[in-house]
Amino acid sequence: MNEKEIKLLESFRDLKMNKEELLKKLNVKSLNDVKQIAMIASVDVIKLLENFKAGKIDEIGLLEWVNTIWFSDTYDYVDEEMNSIASVMNKLEEIDEGEKLDESSIDLFIKSLKANEKIK
Repeated sequence: MNEKEIKLLESFRDLKMNKEELLKKLNVKSLNDVKQIAMIASVDVIKLLENFKAGKIDEIGLLEWVNTIWFSDTYDYVDEEMNSIASVMNKLEEIDEGEKLDESSIDLFIKSLKANEKIK
């Protein structure tokens, strides 16, 4: 089941299903019950931001993705991109606390991810 779990985790990462569908297909109540790890690269966060900017996902979907990736042990970051991804994820997580995500912020986040730099 290892390869199947990883493929399902990657489907969530790639915005092909929501968390509820992921848990159902994994047949678990919590991602803490999953022992596999899927990798997150800058391109994955860029895809999330571009989909949000284009209106393909809403703020609730964005936050669900960010919180699932950020707070579960089932996702890890590509080592050489870890710092830039973490800086963007940290900023995205602040949306939960009332911060607004505008187009200039999205562009700044994408630029930082593409340059593999922390947000300035």
